[in-house]
Amino acid sequence: MKTQFYYALLDIGSEWRKIIKFIFQMLLSLLAFMYIVSSIFQQLGFSQWLQGKADYEHTYMLYDADTADVERFIPEGEERESLAQEFYRWIREDSGAVRTYSVFDYNLPIKDERLDASLSVGKDEGALLYHFVFVDEGFLNEFSLGVSSGETFMPSDYMAGVMLIPALMGADFAKKVEVGDCLAGMLSVKGILKNDSHYIQPSWTNELMSLDKSIILPIQYAGNADANDIYMATFGTCVVSEGEACLDRIVEHARKLKLYDIEYRTIGEQKDLIESGLRWELSIEVVLLFVIICSCMTCAITRLQTFVEQHAREFSIHLFCGAQNKEIMLRLILQMFVPATFAFGLAALIYAYVGRLSIMIVACAALANLVIITGILLLPLLRFKKKSINILLKRSE
Repeated sequence: MKTQFYYALLDIGSEWRKIIKFIFQMLLSLLAFMYIVSSIFQQLGFSQWLQGKADYEHTYMLYDADTADVERFIPEGEERESLAQEFYRWIREDSGAVRTYSVFDYNLPIKDERLDASLSVGKDEGALLYHFVFVDEGFLNEFSLGVSSGETFMPSDYMAGVMLIPALMGADFAKKVEVGDCLAGMLSVKGILKNDSHYIQPSWTNELMSLDKSIILPIQYAGNADANDIYMATFGTCVVSEGEACLDRIVEHARKLKLYDIEYRTIGEQKDLIESGLRWELSIEVVLLFVIICSCMTCAITRLQTFVEQHAREFSIHLFCGAQNKEIMLRLILQMFVPATFAFGLAALIYAYVGRLSIMIVACAALANLVIITGILLLPLLRFKKKSINILLKRSE
């Protein structure tokens, strides 16, 4: 075993350019595979979440009847702002809904030396923009969002006018900030969300949204609340109701207060839209992975067969001197296994660095690595096993 391992290392060193190319191909294949496995687990988890929501077909979203001029709906003046704030409270507490939850988001600049471009979503006039998600209590419960460290929002956190705004940071921020940190002199880190936290924002998009690179803030609807935030919260509200009578009351109440011209629609079809989009994305990724793996295996098989042909005389001498086929086959196996294992280690380190590594992903990637190595070695080893010493000597002449 030690002798064959020594010879395998010599073989790797003599063909280091080809080996580096093989490691790169394997690394690319494993990273693509791990990403796809992560997407599959995400889709399965999301599907399970939806299946557990028996009343999903009875969830409605509110929107403006006239979206051409949204600004005119934002209440102005102390009296109208007070009415808008009271209307939002009425929807949540007195409309007769089974439950409600609210969410809206902005991309906003924030300057703090601990935050960098890897966590931003873009730039505006040179300033890095970060994804801020504003939520209420119902939102955290609806999507079962938990923290890996710290704690979630308390009722007092939804009161406007506090000195430091409490914030829950997405999982990717865990490498940059800690619970208790103060960001930009205005945000107090209260907790770090669990990895792969997601939500649906049906009032604004038809996509499954990740919270890993988001900063979550409470909608401060109590006290001296901001009129724009109240407007965004109102039309970012989803209402779970046993029927449309509750929604009709909301529409009528808004008209009575002369605040908004509200309409509503169900988001029952949202499940099909999201799952269809994920399946399409997954199918493209699988095709790309198949192409990468086929290219990797083809190049590796060709290289291994060429190696056997070039070293036929050496192998025949070893066999003539008493070596067994399995010893030389072990040398060929180690020549593939060592760089493939190195590529697997690199892939695991990269995924661990981006914070997406899990036991299931590692296990699946290890199995895929084993399958690829087996596929590469199968044909060359079978062909070598059938060769006699005389055939090897003739091939080497």
